[in-house]
Amino acid sequence: MYHYTYGKTKAVKEEKPMNLHYYPRENDKKERWITLLSILLILAVIAMLIFLNWTRIQLSIKGYNKEERAFLLTLDKEELADYLNYDSAIDFSRWDSLENNRHYYNYELLSDTELKDKEIVDYIDTYYENYHEWFVAHGYQPKQIQMLLHRYTIKELAFLKEHTLTWKQIAPYIEINGCIIQDLPQYLQTKKEPQEAIMEISYPNIISQNKTSRIYYLENPEHPVLLIKNGFQVSTDYVPKNLVEVAIPNAPDNTNNKMRKDAAEALENMYQDALKKDLHLAVNSAYRSAKEQKIIYDQMFAIYDSVTASGLVSPPGFSEHQLGLSVDLTSQSVIDEEIPVFGYTKEYEWVSKHAHEYGFILRYPLNKTHITGASNEPWHFRYVGVEVATEIYEKGITLEEYTQQHGFDYPVSLKS
Repeated sequence: MYHYTYGKTKAVKEEKPMNLHYYPRENDKKERWITLLSILLILAVIAMLIFLNWTRIQLSIKGYNKEERAFLLTLDKEELADYLNYDSAIDFSRWDSLENNRHYYNYELLSDTELKDKEIVDYIDTYYENYHEWFVAHGYQPKQIQMLLHRYTIKELAFLKEHTLTWKQIAPYIEINGCIIQDLPQYLQTKKEPQEAIMEISYPNIISQNKTSRIYYLENPEHPVLLIKNGFQVSTDYVPKNLVEVAIPNAPDNTNNKMRKDAAEALENMYQDALKKDLHLAVNSAYRSAKEQKIIYDQMFAIYDSVTASGLVSPPGFSEHQLGLSVDLTSQSVIDEEIPVFGYTKEYEWVSKHAHEYGFILRYPLNKTHITGASNEPWHFRYVGVEVATEIYEKGITLEEYTQQHGFDYPVSLKS
């Protein structure tokens, strides 16, 4: 297209009209910014509402109703965190069926114990009414307090308060099985390593000549190295798991040929190896229930004086036979009355030298009565596992001395 200017002809390229799609008007830009800002503002308000009500939302998701949420929101951060971090919503109605001070979380923590619900509520409420402020004031942290509540009685907690014992003082001791709260001041006075102090102060009666009136309760009878004897008791209701009949010959009058499976298998292996050497072992007695032990106990005390009888038989609940880990051995030569007692047989000579290879120890050896509290019983062997049995055999010690050196690998408590 040509344009004429003052008589001159000039070629000018024709311009295309502006594309409004790519160049929006100023008003359109403003409208879009306003819309965007409005959306952002709404999102910010929503986020703020969620933030301000996040705890309430979490409690709702967990399953707490409006009334329960209102109560929980009155708690401090640490207490509230316990409820939020718990596996599921706590059933308040379970505890509200009893008169309580609303320490639901702590009630729930004790629900896996042997205590009944009322006992739990009474225990926790008594603690909070009489001791909680003291423990907090003396630096005990929430998790430490929860551990104490789960493990100790009100009487023991009162002892800590009465003797002004701090967490720093007690922590090294209560981590060790067998720690007795009432003995803590004496542990501290010894200035010895915690385990050494505990064994020295609380358990002198591991060695039987050290007499004491204390009785200790063994809470895990299944443990293979459990020390059970006069002064150390399991429940008379305890019956071992996996009792099986031992597949070796029995003495004619034996009606107790069961042992725990691991002990039975070890004894069968020992029997087979002895048989290869023309040695003929037999079971004279193995597992005995507390009821059966009571019958034998009464018979012994009817025959002998109390001092003699107590060295020959243990009371129900204090006998190794109840564990299903001990066996009284005999031999065919004794059964046939060729030899009077097992201790004089070639079978005994071999077993006494090789029992540890199968996990057994001679439990009541000669010249150790002052330690074991039992007369020499060359027929009585106890299964403790190969590793422990080998150490006991090689050191020439008893289970008592082994326990003194290693401490308890299972819970022990002072029987009230």
